[in-house]
Amino acid sequence: MLKQLYRGLGYLSLVLALSACIFSSESQQVREVTENFWQAILDNQPQNAEAYITSSSKAFLPLLNNQKIAAKRFESGEIQIKDSVAEVAIVLYRGDKADMAIPLRTLLLKTDSGWQIDVQKTMGSMVNGTMGVVVQQLDDLMAKGQSDTDANMRQQLKQLQGNLQNNLKNFQNDIQTKP
Repeated sequence: MLKQLYRGLGYLSLVLALSACIFSSESQQVREVTENFWQAILDNQPQNAEAYITSSSKAFLPLLNNQKIAAKRFESGEIQIKDSVAEVAIVLYRGDKADMAIPLRTLLLKTDSGWQIDVQKTMGSMVNGTMGVVVQQLDDLMAKGQSDTDANMRQQLKQLQGNLQNNLKNFQNDIQTKP
């Protein structure tokens, strides 16, 4: 009886260890595809980035040209995998000193070719992350501006905020309607 219990525990341990390896392998593959993709974008090598995207995403890849996003570096974070869809938290760093953080989620689909990035959905996440950062920075400027600047400056900042929101909405519409 005791021998059967040990054998059962041994099998259970083996099954748990194998499932952990499989999940770890999936996570590692997702992270590797994501990081290789973003590095190719930052290196301005769209032909390399194309190897990591779904076939339906090819029309959207030029919109991720590094001159447009102007990111200097990125960091990857949390990975969520559910069935054949994965999301990886990414932070792009822009600005002269790479100090402006733009959070986004890279969306991947499991295909016959392995994990591949859905560029359109990833860009939608980028627009939302960019909008949040811009609005937060403008709000911070507005709060500081109430004590440091005159009414004219506050009005110009409000106008700039409105223009940025309109431009980001137009960009989001572009990525949603591009064939």
